[in-house]
Amino acid sequence: MKKGAILRKILICCMVLGLLCGCSIEHRENQKIRDLDFAVVSIESVPQACQEMILEKQETPFSFVYREGEYMYLCVGYGKQESSGYSISVNEVYLTQNAIVMDSTLHGPQGGEIQKPTYPCVIVKLENMEENVIFS
Repeated sequence: MKKGAILRKILICCMVLGLLCGCSIEHRENQKIRDLDFAVVSIESVPQACQEMILEKQETPFSFVYREGEYMYLCVGYGKQESSGYSISVNEVYLTQNAIVMDSTLHGPQGGEIQKPTYPCVIVKLENMEENVIFS
């Protein structure tokens, strides 16, 4: 056999082995460890500084974490909407190895809404934890 042909076969074998090894790697970063207990709360029930941040940001979509004492507040706003009738569902809040994940969805109006701008947002209150938060 020619030297070049042998080197090509060795190279191909190494590439195939490398691909096979890559397939066995697990990505555990966003794997759910456990669900977290939380409550959806009104803007009136959060600390004043958090209320002010929400009102400052409400014109455009936002997400932020406000921590105070033993609680943390996960705040998600969907920006200015041209009518009433919007709702937000919190699909899940859970802990991963590296972060807390909050998943929420904005639901549009069903008809018969008032044509007045609204600023839908949701605030989730839970035990204060040091992990970063991922909003999805």
